[in-house]
Amino acid sequence: MTQREIVGPVHVNGKWLSRPVTGTERYAQEILGCIVWDGALRLVIHVLRDAIVPSWLAQGADVVRLGGPASLSKLSWNQTAQRLLTIYQKRQGAAA
Repeated sequence: MTQREIVGPVHVNGKWLSRPVTGTERYAQEILGCIVWDGALRLVIHVLRDAIVPSWLAQGADVVRLGGPASLSKLSWNQTAQRLLTIYQKRQGAAA
């Protein structure tokens, strides 16, 4: 059994992909790049509908697009994470 199977999917808030690139966004991109390159974890990245997802990330992670800028931009991280996780779990249940 691999670490990827033991840990299960790791959910990532991808709101930074809808923003202009600053030092924080660049840092997030570098960290995720290392995780994707390593391949040890299964990533699920939750992004806003208008986000531009780099090809290396789309190939190395499951991308879940939802809402739009207005629907999630005013929510706190905890609210956003809970909503995204709930939607993802419902989609996974429907697919099973």
